[in-house]
Amino acid sequence: VDDKTNHDLYRDITRTINVEGESTPVIQHVIYSRAKITDLSKPAGQQTSYTAWAPAKNSEGQAITNFPQYEVTKPGYTATATGANIETVDGKQYVPASGRITEDSSNEVVNVTYAANEHTLVINYVDGNGTVVGTYNVPGNTDETVNVDVPGNVPTNWKLVPNQQTISSYKFGSGDPQPIAYKVEHGTEVVP
Repeated sequence: VDDKTNHDLYRDITRTINVEGESTPVIQHVIYSRAKITDLSKPAGQQTSYTAWAPAKNSEGQAITNFPQYEVTKPGYTATATGANIETVDGKQYVPASGRITEDSSNEVVNVTYAANEHTLVINYVDGNGTVVGTYNVPGNTDETVNVDVPGNVPTNWKLVPNQQTISSYKFGSGDPQPIAYKVEHGTEVVP
């Protein structure tokens, strides 16, 4: 079809996927076209007819009648969308393939946004035998930096073994962090 502006002969139905953090949207197409037939031997008002609408084909010759799935996985985040329901397959997130798109279908817009996943940094206080005598859980989200108070959360009647480097803040990555252990020993108290 030469005249792509003629809605009677050519229809380009689109799905625009806007992904948070991406500057350029993804635009998917399903294209239908048909031919116009003019037969001047017929009476006026009956001289024009059209062939059936036909979907465009891909490079393998297969008719394209739906929008393909599109991956929107972002490690450490959960995708949500308006205009489609996000599907998770084998740990990856997708805007799903559409149902059948016809020549009369409307354009679609999908807006994908992300929420940071929650994580917990586990700090274990360990005695000289390797036994965990207390735990300090530090909550946070992907890419968030949180304050950490290792000395302030030592279990009662225990104290940190001297000369250990302790962290005062922690930045969460995309996955759950490995626990951190600090050595403690029994605290001493002067009794009169």
